[in-house]
Amino acid sequence: MTTGALTPVRAGDEVIELIAVFDVGSSGDMTLKYGKGIASCADTATGKYTVTFTDPPPVLLSLLVTFKDDTGVDPLVAQEVVDTFSLADKAAYFEVSDMAGTLAEPASGSDCVIRATFLKTA
Repeated sequence: MTTGALTPVRAGDEVIELIAVFDVGSSGDMTLKYGKGIASCADTATGKYTVTFTDPPPVLLSLLVTFKDDTGVDPLVAQEVVDTFSLADKAAYFEVSDMAGTLAEPASGSDCVIRATFLKTA
């Protein structure tokens, strides 16, 4: 190996990405429109959601959630609740807030796009 050469820590086939799109209902409930590997997304409290996976790999690297309303982009910020992925429950958690940082619900009829990246082996 030469000095300064980059060596990948993980091979590309060891990472898996799951993507799903949900339709946001009037009460914040979400219905799966399409996707694979993500079973559900449930509203547990104002601005708090639980994502349940069908058969997740052992290590969740990232959870990216975006919302799109009729104008194309919903002005909400969704963030993964760090270090709360539970392999036993097959679940991860995220919170949604408005631009002021207050927990908020996405608009009814919006699309919720969830992209989860996993490491296949620990």
